[in-house]
Amino acid sequence: MLLAQLLCGVSVAAQNASEPSLADQVKHQYKLTMLGADSNIIEAGSVLVIQTEGILGVPQGSADLCPSTYKDGALQTPSVDDKAHCGKNVRKLNIGEKVYVLKTDVDSKKDRVSLLIVECGSCNGATQLASYKSPIIFQFPNGYLAGADAGQIEDVISQVLRIDDGGKVAEQQAQSGQSSPAGLTNEEVIKLVQAKLPDSVVLAKIKSSNCDFDTSPDALIKLKRAGVSDAVLQAIVEVPPPNQPEGAETVNPGVTGCSDYASCISKGKTALDSSQWEEAIAVFQAASTLDKKKPDAWAAMGNAHLGAGRKEEAAAMWDKALAAGGPLTFAACHGRSFGPCEMGNLVLGPKNVSFASSDGRQLFEVPPSQINSPNIHNVNIMSTHYVHLTLKVGGKSLTFQFVPFGVFCETKLSLRCPEEGIAQELIVSNYISQAIPKLAAGTLGSSPP
Repeated sequence: MLLAQLLCGVSVAAQNASEPSLADQVKHQYKLTMLGADSNIIEAGSVLVIQTEGILGVPQGSADLCPSTYKDGALQTPSVDDKAHCGKNVRKLNIGEKVYVLKTDVDSKKDRVSLLIVECGSCNGATQLASYKSPIIFQFPNGYLAGADAGQIEDVISQVLRIDDGGKVAEQQAQSGQSSPAGLTNEEVIKLVQAKLPDSVVLAKIKSSNCDFDTSPDALIKLKRAGVSDAVLQAIVEVPPPNQPEGAETVNPGVTGCSDYASCISKGKTALDSSQWEEAIAVFQAASTLDKKKPDAWAAMGNAHLGAGRKEEAAAMWDKALAAGGPLTFAACHGRSFGPCEMGNLVLGPKNVSFASSDGRQLFEVPPSQINSPNIHNVNIMSTHYVHLTLKVGGKSLTFQFVPFGVFCETKLSLRCPEEGIAQELIVSNYISQAIPKLAAGTLGSSPP
């Protein structure tokens, strides 16, 4: 048994020894260029093409450096006038210029990968001499490099420096009559997200890639469950289908039975009424891409996020609905001095706020500027939790409780809801109490989403 354990240990050690480190993988991915005296190139390595503005180079023989840092999808560069970092002779390296890699460095403890690049003079139509150099630091989220491979690193680096294929792929495709490779897919986005890349990097990847996304409700729900954020989902559904003329309105035929705005709204409401929050969000997102100017999809998407317990997302969608002209309609119960509370709809819009009971009686309809002191009462009475919103209209104080989605509440003198319903009531009350002053001031609802 001891011998077997020793042999197993030797086998595992041999396997680990045979696996290249991330640093070795990166060096293999980016072949280094060897320079001789006077910056003459002895051996040329990988050629990269600059994709982003902002890289600053200093002369190859200079002791100064002018480092750039790529973090959260943006390139941060010292000012040209920052002599402490850049010295006196600085030149901007432009998009499309080609460069060599002189050095790579992987710092797993700090989750950073660095490349030292230098101009490829002959690639850019100049002499063989390499003149301007620049270090670029790629900063990753904490712990990211521990599970990353060279391919994932290249996905990020390619946002700034893309490996040049010399046009060979495009030339071969043109000669064979083949179309371009399939674009970025749902599965590849999931890989990027599960690798813990920040949204800014994923969004940049979507923007810079040919995309071949499946935007059917089932596919969007799968993306959501895989941890894809709402910002990335929105970017995915807004990508035009392949071969669609530029400027044509995005139509999403992949959404079965939901190829136009009205059918998407109808299908989304069915999912919302059934408490199928993720499907409702996916379908309403499809509707919002078909017509961004209509408020219904944004408002309904906010309600679906409310049902799913996502406060920030709900508020963001409601803001977009009001920016598109609104209105927002919330089922509510108006508290009365005698008898049970009165069910109806509290309607919030840029021009008017109103409440009408279920039998059609209009309690009030006034501009937001005529509503004073929105106030929230969050109290416990005899072991029962209540959330009331008080609005002062025309000198009268009116109280409301909001009807939550997907939760049963008992209606007596007031609504009695379980804790998950109370959480929704509090979210809606807080949102309205903050939105009314903004509407009155004209800072909300004045621009399209």
